[in-house]
Amino acid sequence: MKKTSLLLGILLCIVMIFSLVCCDDGDKEKNDVTPKQDKEETVPESSSENAPEKSDVQGAESNATPKEEDNRGAKLTTDTNLSKYLVRAASEKDGLYGYVDVRSGKYVIEPTFTFADIAFGDDGWACVSIDDFKTAINTSGEYLFKEGEIEDKVSYEGDCIVVKKGDKCYLYHGADYVCELKCEDETLNLRPTSAFAKGFGYNSMYDPDRYIVLGASKKGKSGFSYWLWFDKDGKFLYKAEEAGSFAGDETGYYHFADNKVTKIDSDGNVIEEIATKSSVHNVSYDGDNWYTMIDGTVYTNGFTPLNTKPKFYAHDAYNIIAGDGILKINDMYLDSSYSRFYSFHTDDYSYGFQNGYAKVDGGAPGAWGGDFNGYIDTQGNSVYEITDKENFDSYTSILPDGYFVFGNEDNLYGIKNLDGTTVVEPTYTSLYMRENGRHA
Repeated sequence: MKKTSLLLGILLCIVMIFSLVCCDDGDKEKNDVTPKQDKEETVPESSSENAPEKSDVQGAESNATPKEEDNRGAKLTTDTNLSKYLVRAASEKDGLYGYVDVRSGKYVIEPTFTFADIAFGDDGWACVSIDDFKTAINTSGEYLFKEGEIEDKVSYEGDCIVVKKGDKCYLYHGADYVCELKCEDETLNLRPTSAFAKGFGYNSMYDPDRYIVLGASKKGKSGFSYWLWFDKDGKFLYKAEEAGSFAGDETGYYHFADNKVTKIDSDGNVIEEIATKSSVHNVSYDGDNWYTMIDGTVYTNGFTPLNTKPKFYAHDAYNIIAGDGILKINDMYLDSSYSRFYSFHTDDYSYGFQNGYAKVDGGAPGAWGGDFNGYIDTQGNSVYEITDKENFDSYTSILPDGYFVFGNEDNLYGIKNLDGTTVVEPTYTSLYMRENGRHA
């Protein structure tokens, strides 16, 4: 009897254990199924409603960097508060370039470059080269593109960098990839270039404000057949058969070439061509307003003529630099009423207004500026006089907070401030010099 009771107890235990195991497996199966069902519900089906929106910019297939064109600088950042004080410098004759902080006169980025932009752009990046290696750097000197990644690059005013990779051109805003630049004619070979304006500095080339221009050559042929214009977001605007300059506002776009102005609507259609007597000239922006000179008349937004005083000759070449509400036209400055309030001897070493001041050369006999050499404010008042012992050719426009470059008779350059402080004595062989016709 005892043996029978013992066997029944063992059997009952086995049955209970088996039941518990089966229940546990059932619960486990339920727990395994539930997450799978939830996961399937959270994955959206492929549809036009859920798909990413396509860019409405012509020439931009996507706002994301193509996989094969991975942006090497995507994780890089830059300091835009520091960059506005950094200017190009060299310590040895025909030496390498770096960047110094004008507030201290010390190198922030050591001189290792065979080419460098004269200053950082508003976006905090500068284009540089080491022999054939072309790239852009941030304020820490880090490379945006690695060696061999790009074939060519051009930086444009308006914080745009255009690079050539193979037979394609790509637009970046600093380290941010924007799109591929292209037009409807895929047979053209594209290359970043600069705008053109006769008599506007070195080789008559300059970097245009607000707009981007690519040179286009036919396959197998050298030289440009067309110039393609884009806005800063990569939208294709106009294909020109002539080199020139470009402007735009809410009324449309305007292309200025030799003896012709082309009006273009917002969709890129040519609506009018106007014959002119003068050659192509530059376009200069001051805030949202653009200015150019055609046949002795200054034009601004909406291709509106301005009544300037004095008058200008239709067949002469005049270049305009706009800044701080002041127009510089050759050897004079015009105020907000477009009247002359200051003249100077030559336009070779006199600049447009920047940060509230302009640098002027001595006035010719009878000129309004007299024989003053130095800096003036927007009212024409003398602010800082350049002495005979200082090298005027070395001077450039006023930087933020009143800093500027000065030189001595030995062609060495230092840094001063308009308050009279000498930040660093002339020790650099090259410091913040003009190039390619761009005013500093």
